[in-house]
Amino acid sequence: MTFFAALLSGLAVLCTAKEHGDAQVCLLQTRFMQRQELETDASQPTSGPFRLADYHAGGTNFQDAIQQFAANTHSGVRPPPCCGQLGGVVEEADPGTCTKVGVSELNAMLHNRDASDTFGDNVGIEKYEYFLEDCLQAGDGSDCTYTEITDPDIDGHIFKVGVSYIKIRAIDISKNQYECMRTVYLYDKQPPHFLDPDFEPMHPNNDPDEINVEVPPEACIVQNEAGFTRHSELGFESEGADNCDVPGMSHFGLRTTDPGGVQLRKLIYTYDASAGGIGSSDATLIYDSEDPSTSATSTSAGLVPGTYHMKYMLIDDFSAPFTFPDGEDLPAWHQFNHSVLLTVKDKTPPTAIDECPTDISIEIEPTEMSSTVNWTVPKVSEDNCLETGEAPPPPVEFEDKTPGMDMDVGAHIVKYAFHDAHGNAYEEECEFEVKITHKKHPVTVTCPDPLHFDTLLNSDFAIVSWDTPVAMQNGEILDSSHIKYEPSVTPGMPFPFGQTTIKVIATGKNYTAVQEGHQELEKDECYFEVNVGDPQSPKCDGRQYRCSGSSSGTKPFGLCDGPEVEVAFHADFDTTHVYETVGVEQLVSEECCTSEEDVEHECSVIAGTGSKQCKPVSR
Repeated sequence: MTFFAALLSGLAVLCTAKEHGDAQVCLLQTRFMQRQELETDASQPTSGPFRLADYHAGGTNFQDAIQQFAANTHSGVRPPPCCGQLGGVVEEADPGTCTKVGVSELNAMLHNRDASDTFGDNVGIEKYEYFLEDCLQAGDGSDCTYTEITDPDIDGHIFKVGVSYIKIRAIDISKNQYECMRTVYLYDKQPPHFLDPDFEPMHPNNDPDEINVEVPPEACIVQNEAGFTRHSELGFESEGADNCDVPGMSHFGLRTTDPGGVQLRKLIYTYDASAGGIGSSDATLIYDSEDPSTSATSTSAGLVPGTYHMKYMLIDDFSAPFTFPDGEDLPAWHQFNHSVLLTVKDKTPPTAIDECPTDISIEIEPTEMSSTVNWTVPKVSEDNCLETGEAPPPPVEFEDKTPGMDMDVGAHIVKYAFHDAHGNAYEEECEFEVKITHKKHPVTVTCPDPLHFDTLLNSDFAIVSWDTPVAMQNGEILDSSHIKYEPSVTPGMPFPFGQTTIKVIATGKNYTAVQEGHQELEKDECYFEVNVGDPQSPKCDGRQYRCSGSSSGTKPFGLCDGPEVEVAFHADFDTTHVYETVGVEQLVSEECCTSEEDVEHECSVIAGTGSKQCKPVSR
């Protein structure tokens, strides 16, 4: 069956085919016409075909293409809409392209609508001709240019995304003509995408990317696009592309300009995991890169420490210049959204606290055994986030001592650790001593000043020595037998890196003879501080400090014989270096391992002490 025969059957022209002799004829109302003659007439040779496909494939703009083929065009006034209305053929671009090759059932959609909107003729329509309209020079339709679609026909023409106005010319058997206009809406429903071939919108368990950005030490806020910048530094490629972007061309298809291809819009919203997380209806937009009142480097979004929803929005604005029917051009067709969780962190510790209390000394009557003690709890006074968000929490005392509590006769140490609102520890603890004594107590003790030592070479401890604390009873100096320590340390012992305090207890000559139950009259206490520093820098090759995988025993340069201090690290030891000395363990000839350098170690004496450590075997 010929194209024309198919066209007739597809258009439901009112005719009945019958056999008459050797020819097939079509009965049209009052007379017969031989179909063979129609086919012969329709197949007469024409001038070389104008094939817009050749120019679409090369990316040539529509207007440029039709101007090059002026011989295949004609000008004139725009005819009226078909049956009083333009109607509309709605189609989508082919996958991966900004065009559609042919339009499915276009003939029927252009011609066969309802009964009052279907082409017909009293005798019969011989053929249809289709023309693309160009009214760029005459927007009112008074002088438009029309180029015939012959590439090869309406079902093979390459339509581009946008709105195409098609003039239909219906020619009947007597060469009478009727012209009218229809509209083809070709939508681009393919959203843009990221160019990165490794892009993953979500990760295992549907978790989004998480980007961490730290506020600067001198502030508690980051710039609006600090998270996007950090994401880029981590390797994220935000460049977008779209099926309607043609490389090397400033515009394509029916558009006269292309304002840069895919638009990247950056948005930041508030985030509350308990309220539904990403996409919550309660989220508030706090930054929009398209907002002219702000900028990427300002801090208008108020990105203080916390978690935020950061969104990349790729926008394909190809359809923007075209007038589509209301409600038939959805934003979702032109957008691709990618969400990321942005966490702004404060890693800067406090830089000062207000005044740490000085040592407190209280005297009570001999009949009293305790006293109420008060002091002002210090607090963080300087921090980059002090005036932003929540206030720093109260400091933590390592044994939960509080002002207003009762303390027994003797010496007590108070140690406070400080944090800012985001958990960063202050580099020092506030430490002071509370000493409660009886009036006219005969025994006094004076502790050494704070001690400072450095670790031994390649070791994590120092040998710490101190002068015997001075204990006196009624003006008489007591010998060392009246001095003891808690825990039971002695001068010349190894202490690990860090800071600790040792309690000294002095008892008088008559301490054991007192029978009245007031032995505290013959006792006095104080604390002294031990600081062990580390003067050595790290090394690139640290094998000498580690045991080989096949070896076991005490690590290189570790203690292997003699007393070893047992410690309890404070929670923020990494920052404050403070620990409590809780006991002493006695090591006995522990085995030494072989280092990763394959060097054997043996338990060797530390000169001038009763301790030994693992040292390389002499060769």
